[in-house]
Amino acid sequence: MSRETSMQELLNNSFAYHMQNVYTAIPAIVVTVRNDLEDMTLDVQPTLNIKNKNGSIEERPVVLNVPFQFPSSSTAAFTFPINVGDSVLLIFSMRGLDTWKRGTGRQVTPTDFRKFDKKDCFAIPGIHTISNSINDPQKRFWPHSTLDAVLVNNIGTSQENEVRLKASGDVIVNTQQNVEVNCNNATVTAQSDITMTCANFSLDASASITITSPSTTWIGDINQTGDYTQTGTYTLGVVNMNLHTHPILSGSSAPGPTGTPQ
Repeated sequence: MSRETSMQELLNNSFAYHMQNVYTAIPAIVVTVRNDLEDMTLDVQPTLNIKNKNGSIEERPVVLNVPFQFPSSSTAAFTFPINVGDSVLLIFSMRGLDTWKRGTGRQVTPTDFRKFDKKDCFAIPGIHTISNSINDPQKRFWPHSTLDAVLVNNIGTSQENEVRLKASGDVIVNTQQNVEVNCNNATVTAQSDITMTCANFSLDASASITITSPSTTWIGDINQTGDYTQTGTYTLGVVNMNLHTHPILSGSSAPGPTGTPQ
């Protein structure tokens, strides 16, 4: 004897059926980086499969031409590489995005009536599984503290370079490669000492460079092109160059061989 289906069960079944086609948010993996990121779109595949009540498993289809988010405005941005295999979070739109993606970002009218569709999403890079966490100090080339604010590239390789804002207030720049600064005027003011140790440091200022510090230490070779003007005492080794003289061996003021420095 068959059991009659109540109105509540019919409504619940209808709701569950229609919710299968409502997309909200889901993790995904990048399968194609389009046009070297110049138009800021990716092809992505959601990484949570469909599990049917009969036990069968289906992979979700790839979503094409997905806009992704960089922290940015119309005049400033923080941009970085996105690679095939990177994880992103997909956020799905309440209306179709076709017209918006081809527009200027201002008001547009959707081409149809679809809502929360699998084709209409934005990608937000920067999510990771627990095992792939990039905040794990073991995955970093340079010593890493999770208490620091860090701008880093090439994570985990010998080319890893970073600007580290320490919790103590210190600022550290780490790289095994070259450091180059290009500017019109450069001014460095230190309340304590300045010490620079590097293999290759280039500072290109078309106007001037001013460094103010009680003590400045350079470790390594210095190659200079151009005039050198010095104010104050100049000491070379233990010799005070301001008082440094060479007696003339001939005993006259005429040019000739000189004796040992005094």
